[in-house]
Amino acid sequence: MLTGKFPHCLKNWQRLRVLSLRSNRLSGVIPSSIGQFPSLTWLELRFWGNAFHGKITNWIEEKLNSLKIFIIQKNHFTGGIPNSLCNNTNLRILDIAHNSITGTTPQCLGKLYGMANSINVSGLDISHIFDEGVVQVLKGVALEYTKTSSFLINMGLSSNKLVEEILVQLTRLHELVGLNLSNNYLSGRIPVQIGAMGALNSLFLGLSINKLSGWIPSSLANLTFLSHLNLSNNKLSG
Repeated sequence: MLTGKFPHCLKNWQRLRVLSLRSNRLSGVIPSSIGQFPSLTWLELRFWGNAFHGKITNWIEEKLNSLKIFIIQKNHFTGGIPNSLCNNTNLRILDIAHNSITGTTPQCLGKLYGMANSINVSGLDISHIFDEGVVQVLKGVALEYTKTSSFLINMGLSSNKLVEEILVQLTRLHELVGLNLSNNYLSGRIPVQIGAMGALNSLFLGLSINKLSGWIPSSLANLTFLSHLNLSNNKLSG
């Protein structure tokens, strides 16, 4: 139940690896000094009372390149998704849902190595230094992952103001378990290549409430682990 602004004194904490401020009542802008934390692995500013605002491009800098978990869900952030976020090639959870993020989805997100390749997850496990779980919405339910958090690979971009087509580059992220692009202003067709994302088991609310058009690609039938699929509230045909 902490209140007030984000502390600027954190600028001298160069060895900080985990910063979780969820479930508080903090507000204001995030200082640019947070982008100077070269060892930061886990950053969570998720809602439950927090009301951070401002552009994330102002504090996601090139030095912040060790992130594996990035959760800023349910705040009031604005502006676009910065290309510098893609420097965190081992990113496993990217959750910026329920903000006011605008613009297009950066093509470089398709190069996030940690989401595209089957790699040794032991190197991504930080439960030995931080015993809180990761809360993510999959299959329409908020679930907390603790010991299995290192196996969770999820991208949540829903409930923002993203525009233009669904990037074909995102279909290269073959290890994604969940993908949620719902409630944006995405248009164009569903990429045929989406059928190659064999690890997906949750497209729940995944593509709904957009402006997608054209046919539903038959390649979706290749997603044999898929348990939830929502394509409602679009302009699909066929």
